[in-house]
Amino acid sequence: MATIYQTAAYIVSEYKKIFGNDDIDTLKLNKLLYFARREGYLKNYGKFFDGSFYAGPYGPVVLKLKRKLANNELTEMPDHEWSDKYGPLIERIIKEYGSKSSISLSTLSHGEISWRNARNKQVSDTPYISLSEDDIMLDARKIAYRMQQIDRQCAN
Repeated sequence: MATIYQTAAYIVSEYKKIFGNDDIDTLKLNKLLYFARREGYLKNYGKFFDGSFYAGPYGPVVLKLKRKLANNELTEMPDHEWSDKYGPLIERIIKEYGSKSSISLSTLSHGEISWRNARNKQVSDTPYISLSEDDIMLDARKIAYRMQQIDRQCAN
C-alpha cells in the first residue's frame, strides 16, 4: 500500500505527462486523490493508499497536502508493483477529471455523501471533520448503481 503523499506525488507526475505541465493546484490535487480513493472502492481495490480525507469548505481534503505541494515535498513515489496495478486507474481519473477547473471539481465533490455527512457533523469551531471510509464506499456504490441503470437503459 502506498501512502497518501506517495499517491499524490504519482498523480502530480502523471498529470504532468498527460497535460504537459505541472500546474496542478492543491484544490485539484485533493479532488483527484479523493476520486481515486472512491474509484478504488468501485473497482474492488479497497483502500489502496493510506491516509484520511477531511471535509473542508471546498470538498474532501488531505491535511498537510498544501504545505507539502508548496514546499516540493511530494517526491517519494509508490513502488513499481503499486504503479503497475493502480496506475491505469489513476491515469483514468486524471483524464476524466484533470481538465476540469478546480472549482468545478469542488462543486462535484459537494454532491458526495461522504462530504455532506461529515459537514453535517461539523460544529462551528471545528474546521475539518474526518470523512468516513464507509461513506466513501457508499459514494462508490452510488456510482455503481447509476452505471447499472445506464446499462439497463442502453440495453432496452
